[in-house]
Amino acid sequence: MQQLMQLLRVVTAGSVDNGKSTLIGRLLYDSKSIFIDTLEDLQRASDLQGAGSLNLALLTDGLKTEREHGITIDVAYRFFTTSRRRFIIIDAPGHVQYTKNMVTGVSQADVALLLVDVTAELNAQTLQHIRIIMLMGIRHLIICINKMDLVAYSEISFEGFKQKIQNEIQNLSSPGKALRPWFFPVSALVGDNIAEPSKNTPWYQGPCLLDFLEQIETEASEAAGPLRFSVQGRVYSAAKEWQYTGKVLGGCLQLNDEVVILPSQTMARIKSISTYNGPLNEALMGQAVTVGLDRELHGPDKLDGLGDIGRGDYIVARSQPSMCAGSIEAKIIWFADENLNIGQQFYLRKNTLECRCEIVQIKNSGRVFLRPNEIAEIQISTDKIITYDSYSENKFMGSAILIHAVTNQTVAALFFF
Repeated sequence: MQQLMQLLRVVTAGSVDNGKSTLIGRLLYDSKSIFIDTLEDLQRASDLQGAGSLNLALLTDGLKTEREHGITIDVAYRFFTTSRRRFIIIDAPGHVQYTKNMVTGVSQADVALLLVDVTAELNAQTLQHIRIIMLMGIRHLIICINKMDLVAYSEISFEGFKQKIQNEIQNLSSPGKALRPWFFPVSALVGDNIAEPSKNTPWYQGPCLLDFLEQIETEASEAAGPLRFSVQGRVYSAAKEWQYTGKVLGGCLQLNDEVVILPSQTMARIKSISTYNGPLNEALMGQAVTVGLDRELHGPDKLDGLGDIGRGDYIVARSQPSMCAGSIEAKIIWFADENLNIGQQFYLRKNTLECRCEIVQIKNSGRVFLRPNEIAEIQISTDKIITYDSYSENKFMGSAILIHAVTNQTVAALFFF
């Protein structure tokens, strides 16, 4: 029964000290998802800190450094199940220094849960998290206005803070793409409106947070879109013909589909689909399979390395092909420690493709550099033709990362539009 229940991936966001780790600990505690030995270890750790009661934040602050400094550094994953749904809670770090880890957490989520402190002002890092959530296409934004116990559960304080956030979201939204948030007055420390409605907020008539998470519906994923198959390599089959291994990144791959190989623009038809278990009639989103085509194609080892098909290419629906270009506009989240400068070169990695690229322009700014953790629109040129879709249509086809050519560190995330 648990396997049949729908899975929801929830990423937490917000600035340092807004209570994300405590909220997750409260969800786990109130849903009775903590083993007895874990509770005993939690009590000992809380006693060492002199907390006086259970410090629920320690359930997710798993690293020694996190517990010592009271902040989340790494992305922490917690799993729990209620009678109606399975959950993966992704606890993303709030500190500006760990924006890279925040992006990693958001990239895996269906829903974002943003915590703000009702006793503090909206700071730059919280606004940055909202920008990242919107940029990465999260459509469900749940905003918990936390620490309501510190303002005597004041409805005026809640509504005033709610209006501030709505104004900021409206300012950050693109025309026609406004994000609709849901607001909850909560106290993660005490448990108000987390797993049960709170008697301290009689003026709030909405559901508690856990009830809302159990009922929220997520939109159809890339599985409903056109066929996108990423080619990883090719093998010579027992039938003495070349076949192509890879993964379905969108839509459904079916026998006799008319397809086009990109970027070579070569037409073909799907002749066979197979796995180690045998032949298939179709392959669904996320499946890794081997594909046979109805015609012989030249691999990348022929024609001076510019063959019809090879690693980094895509097999896509002939009726709905992807875009191909060597000069592309993209939105970038730059999270290296040093500035990004126009003219810098990097390795671009997108699924199985890796190529060199250069930063040509920072759009709409007149600037020639970006500071760490800034978001901007840029123009890049690549030494290979890139096959891509808009990130809003398919996040696997519409995203890439930049890798420093010397240190081999990931320094940026790209989103095509």
